[in-house]
Amino acid sequence: MTRSCTVAIFDDSLCLFVVGAAAITSLLSLLSASLVYHVWWLPLWSLSLAVAFLAFVWSLLSLVLGFFYDVVVAVADGISDDAASGLAAAVVSGITSGIASGIASGIASDVAASVAAAAANMVFPGLLYLLYACSLVYLW
Repeated sequence: MTRSCTVAIFDDSLCLFVVGAAAITSLLSLLSASLVYHVWWLPLWSLSLAVAFLAFVWSLLSLVLGFFYDVVVAVADGISDDAASGLAAAVVSGITSGIASGIASGIASDVAASVAAAAANMVFPGLLYLLYACSLVYLW
């Protein structure tokens, strides 16, 4: 079975750390940007925008890495599962070409399914990051 970063967030400490650090940094930078926006103190304003930009890049990087992690894990799982099932089918039926066809068909379906699932996991966070980027542009 595949373990996506989004699904396994509560039992994967590294994933929890990455997503939590990105979320906390983003919230702190937005808070400081909104406070400094009302004060209009230029050095802090510049620092706040730099922190907000770095937090946005960090969050986006963790999102992209999570997407590729989902795809790579799903493809690896699909290859191992399909190799085992293709080998078993070939041994039972006595046809050695069943190995190659079983693996090829399984990989194609697993890659398509894992890319679709990982893309679906990106929709909601992607909208949040778009909203965040728009707020940064507005504050700038």
